[in-house]
Amino acid sequence: MTKPIVSVGLMMLYEQGEFQLNDPLSKYIPAMEEMMVHVGDGVTKPAENKIRVVDVLRHTTGFGYGWGPNTYVDSLYRTVNRRTLKDNKAFVEKLAKLPLYYEPGQGWRYSVSTDVAGYLIEVISGMPLDKYLEEKILKPLGMNDTHFEVPEDKKDRFLTNYTTNKEGGLQVIDHPSMSRYTKTVTMFSGGGGMVSTTNDYLRFCQMLLNGGEYEGHRYLSPKTIELMTKDHTKGISHAGGPIALPNDGNGFGLGFSMVTDLAPTGITGSEGSYGWGGAAGTVFRIDPKEDLIFVMMIQLMPYNHLQAREKFQTMVYQALVD
Repeated sequence: MTKPIVSVGLMMLYEQGEFQLNDPLSKYIPAMEEMMVHVGDGVTKPAENKIRVVDVLRHTTGFGYGWGPNTYVDSLYRTVNRRTLKDNKAFVEKLAKLPLYYEPGQGWRYSVSTDVAGYLIEVISGMPLDKYLEEKILKPLGMNDTHFEVPEDKKDRFLTNYTTNKEGGLQVIDHPSMSRYTKTVTMFSGGGGMVSTTNDYLRFCQMLLNGGEYEGHRYLSPKTIELMTKDHTKGISHAGGPIALPNDGNGFGLGFSMVTDLAPTGITGSEGSYGWGGAAGTVFRIDPKEDLIFVMMIQLMPYNHLQAREKFQTMVYQALVD
C-alpha cells in the first residue's frame, strides 16, 4: 500500500506552493509534453489534452499497467518492466514514449500513475523518493519498519508471499531469500515498492484520521485531507483494466478510493470512508464518521477468491454498537 504514502508526500509539496493540481505534468517532466494516444488497431494520434498533476493522483492520466488482453497498448506496456530499470527517471523516460490508453482526464484506469507521482516528488524536491519519504513522513511518524529495501537485520522478519496451486494449497512466489525487496534497490517504485508492518501503517492512518497531525507533528492540513478524500471522478467513467472504478458507490480522490453511496457497495460501512489496498490482499480503511481505522495484512496473490477483505470489513462494522 505504497501509493497512499506517496500521494501524501506529493500533497505536502502542494501545500508548500510547489505546484498546482491543474498544472500540466510536462511543466515538471518535459518528456511528457507530447504524448500520443492509441485510437485503435495500432494507430496513434497526438493527445488533445495535457496530462495534469491531478491526473497522476487520481489515475486519469491515460497510463495503465499492461494488465489485460494482448492488445496493442498492453503489449507495449509489458515491454517496460520498471523493476528492471535503474531508477524512476529511466522508467518515466521510457513511459513517455508509449501511447496512452485514452485521452488524459477522460477516463479512470488503474495505472503506473503513482510511480510518476513518485518521480514528480524527486524532480520537485531534488531528493530521491526513499530519502524524501523517510525524512518527511516515515521517520517523524515513527514508521521504523517501512522500507523500500529490507535492512539486513530485519530480513528474518520479512514474510513469504504466496499464491494458490491447482490443488488449493499454498505455493511460494516471493521468498525473502530471493525477493527483490531484500536486494539492493535503486528503483523506488511509488506505485508498489515499499514493505511495512501493521503497526507502522496504523500510524500513517491515524495521522490521516487526526486531520494530518500525529503526536504533535503536522504533516498536512485538515483542508488538504478534505480535498484528497473528495470524489475527483465525477463525470469520469471506467476506462478499462481489472479494477472497475468509479463504480458501485465508490469513487476515487487523490490517492484513495472513497465510499460515495453506501447502498451500491453491498457491504456495511460509511459514506465518506476512504482507503486503498495492496496487490497481495492488504487493505486499510479510514472512517471519520465512526472515528475508526482498520488495517488487514495478508500475503497472497491472487486473493479475491477468499473474500477476506469483505469478510473482515463486515466483522469490523458489526462490532460497532451504541
